[in-house]
Amino acid sequence: MEEKKTKLTKEQKQLVSLLEEHGYRVHTYDNDVEIENWTDCGENMIISLPLKDLTVEGLERFAEEYDIDEHIDIMMQGDPRDSRSYRANFTYQQAVQDQTDWLDCLREDIKAIKAATTEKPLRSVRITYRMEVTVTGTDPDDIRRAWENTDMHKGEFIEVVSVEDAQTLEDISAEINI
Repeated sequence: MEEKKTKLTKEQKQLVSLLEEHGYRVHTYDNDVEIENWTDCGENMIISLPLKDLTVEGLERFAEEYDIDEHIDIMMQGDPRDSRSYRANFTYQQAVQDQTDWLDCLREDIKAIKAATTEKPLRSVRITYRMEVTVTGTDPDDIRRAWENTDMHKGEFIEVVSVEDAQTLEDISAEINI
């Protein structure tokens, strides 16, 4: 694809700028966009979206639908004897960890970008319910979704049930039945 000067909306220009501030390269074309960065192990990751989906919501949808196993299965089809192939350079376990770390980072970047575009502060809430995790979001629904999708295997076992931040407790107590 040949990169051209594409007409972006004001919101899309702001999003591109914020993505670049977070270390992504953004290439826009007539009808689509490629957002590029690298995993910690050096895999070049390209997020391809239709230009109309160059929004925070479009990025959230991409992250939600991204299938790590499917990506690794495709990448592992190379010849293990070719020193440049993915399969020659990653074990399945390494690939899963690298992809998981990349996706976690992408999700955190999206949250930070969403906070910047909505001009709402990014709030962190410590919720303790036998397992302790920290979830972040820009509003009660965002925090609730993060809580519902929390990987409890990364938490720490705690007996006490609590939510810190009085405003947040008030905001979400009815939502998650605390």
